[in-house]
Amino acid sequence: ISCQLFLYHTTFTFSIATETELVWRGNKMRLDEFNIGDTIAISFTGAVQETYPGHIQDVVRVQLLDDEK
Repeated sequence: ISCQLFLYHTTFTFSIATETELVWRGNKMRLDEFNIGDTIAISFTGAVQETYPGHIQDVVRVQLLDDEK
């Protein structure tokens, strides 16, 4: 088993598909519950385009990391 951890602290663009999981503390969220400036974690299976801003492909999960909502 191999594992890779990527930490990015920069600007990215990404698209949300109908099947993309949106969660906070294990609870499902709606896209309109996210705000500009929220701290998020993005799980993806695709590539990251090396442009600026970078573009993340095939996003499967967006998790809100903020303590309060």
